[in-house]
Amino acid sequence: MHTESIDKLIQSVSFHHELVTNGLSAGTLEAIEKASETRFFRDGGLLYGQGAVPRGVYRLKSGLVKISNTTSGGYRQLVYVYKPGDWMGYRQNFTSEYYPVEGVAIGNAETTFIPVEEFIRLVKAHHDFSYNLLLTLSQEFSAWVNRTVYLAKFPVRVRLAIGLLFLDKQFRSAGNEPGTILFSRTDLADMIGATIETTVRTLGEFKGNGWVTARGRTIQVKDRNALFQSVGEL
Repeated sequence: MHTESIDKLIQSVSFHHELVTNGLSAGTLEAIEKASETRFFRDGGLLYGQGAVPRGVYRLKSGLVKISNTTSGGYRQLVYVYKPGDWMGYRQNFTSEYYPVEGVAIGNAETTFIPVEEFIRLVKAHHDFSYNLLLTLSQEFSAWVNRTVYLAKFPVRVRLAIGLLFLDKQFRSAGNEPGTILFSRTDLADMIGATIETTVRTLGEFKGNGWVTARGRTIQVKDRNALFQSVGEL
């Protein structure tokens, strides 16, 4: 079994947002809870749009959220899929920049929301919170670098294997049936930076090998070890 090695690979391209609340004092946790309000989104619901002014910070409680960027020429890149416990849209609240991506719910999602004024107040008033956010931003940078390298340097077959292993972990974290990914072929292609035709053909190869099953929007990972071994040495 390659469980430890698979986890290490996926950790390298994942955000570790447990760092945000790790070790916070009871007072800080209470202040965050007091400043938070609950918001619900149905499947396909928009949390924030690309180019929108930041209004606050979301923390995902249940469900999944995908973020993507679309260029003026219509090229779309699906950048990340957030899982429960992740914090979303907080970087732009520091810089007052427009959102460079849109955030859309995958399935029904429940979040907490902290208005930007309250978020900045919490950061200034609670040093343990601001320190943890700094750690999280630093870790995110490493994950972004790794994801960029994988997209730029490795063939579609490797990118798809890594993408499926990553999605398998995120969907498991959201409480989905083990190994079941609900993801359109378009989203999958946009995530790994490939055409739909190439993505479908490669997914068909994986299916033929018995590593996955695929029907409609449902993909089931049947052999994580085989997918991992197909990645080879990075």
